[in-house]
Amino acid sequence: MTTYLQSQLSTVKEVGQIRVLLERIGIQVNCVARAPRECVWTKPKEGMVKLNTDGALSDTRGGGGGAIRDHKGDVLLAFMTAGGMKSIMFQELKAIYMGLQGCLFIYQMRVLVAYDSLMAIKVFQRQEKPPWYCAEIAAAILEMVRRFNQVVFTHVFREANRTADHLVFLATDRRCN
Repeated sequence: MTTYLQSQLSTVKEVGQIRVLLERIGIQVNCVARAPRECVWTKPKEGMVKLNTDGALSDTRGGGGGAIRDHKGDVLLAFMTAGGMKSIMFQELKAIYMGLQGCLFIYQMRVLVAYDSLMAIKVFQRQEKPPWYCAEIAAAILEMVRRFNQVVFTHVFREANRTADHLVFLATDRRCN
């Protein structure tokens, strides 16, 4: 088996865990380092708002949060929510749902929704179905999207989603009730 794997693997992307595993089973490979990516928050185009959301779980509860900003970077609305199903996917979707409700509340009809869940991105790009326990909230989001002039779903790295990440921390911190 080791000989077969050695013949198939000559170069792999540098991921510490993979490299350690391969070394432990006696396979020598060349590791190629990933190119660093710049992870900064970017403003939406004029006439749009950007909704950054995030969801998380703590030991005791789940929560979500986010912020809506205009093309100048000014915060128009920030929110956080706690409770609900103990599922990270559910919390991510709940934050998106609440953020879109906020956009409707402040009459912002062109929205760039940015979040760090690749699975949720695939749901809204119709590449994957949501887990059965998230089907209802995913359907509610898709129904709500029809009320907007434009909604674009996009992935951002966690480092570019710090405001939403901090709001989620507050929502899931048992000391912040």
